[in-house]
Amino acid sequence: VDPDFVPETDADLWHLYVRDSIKFNDSAFSLTSGLRYDHVSYKPQLNDGFTDVTGSVQDSSFSAVTGQLVGNYQLTEQQSVALQLGRGFRAPSTEEMYFQTALTSRTEQATGVVVPGLYSSLSNPNLEAEYSTNLELAYQWQGDNSRIKVALFKDNYRDMIATVTKV
Repeated sequence: VDPDFVPETDADLWHLYVRDSIKFNDSAFSLTSGLRYDHVSYKPQLNDGFTDVTGSVQDSSFSAVTGQLVGNYQLTEQQSVALQLGRGFRAPSTEEMYFQTALTSRTEQATGVVVPGLYSSLSNPNLEAEYSTNLELAYQWQGDNSRIKVALFKDNYRDMIATVTKV
């Protein structure tokens, strides 16, 4: 991203992930579970190319524990069904957090008066991370040279990151 639009930012990202599978004796059922910890930290630096007229550009950090649980049942050697429940996390990008604030002016149609100092874009350092809950039911067939998977899924999002236009 052009440094005139987003400040140069030191990003510290780290992730820890653990996953395990359990098969119950000679049963056709198996259970896979996983946990993940994500941490994202931003330290933006202002310079001559990127100025902050609103004073809103600041350090930010995000972290979350997410997980996944999958139950799999082997119908035959080639066929299986699975039910999966998961939780997702996405931290905002530096562009979503700090996109350059810009000022513009507009002319009032009725009076012809020029109104200066209007924001044409505004950064949002108070963005929340995005979370999702995912549920999936799947059927899978696997042959020697191919695999077919059919799935039904439902995703619910919270604090969805979006660009908002206001008039």
